[in-house]
Amino acid sequence: MTKRELIEKIYNKEKDNITLNEDGVKKAVTAMFQAIRLSILNGRRVQLRGFGSFFLSDKRSNTNFRNPTQKKHLKHFNKLKFKLSSQVRREINDV
Repeated sequence: MTKRELIEKIYNKEKDNITLNEDGVKKAVTAMFQAIRLSILNGRRVQLRGFGSFFLSDKRSNTNFRNPTQKKHLKHFNKLKFKLSSQVRREINDV
């Protein structure tokens, strides 16, 4: 699902219950993604209850790991991880 599809789905499902027009829904979704992105960039864990959580994992590499483009060895790097909530995991396994 793309960001555009998400906006359309939210707008079409809730258009009778909310006072926002489609542009307002777009701004809200964009603001939500921006807040998630900034939190992750600041090293904070983002937990969306009932969905999952995003977090950075600090990986230490051995001396054989290198960036082939820049031809330099990397000591450590951050890796973005996502963990599904147990509720979503149960729903997927029940399907």
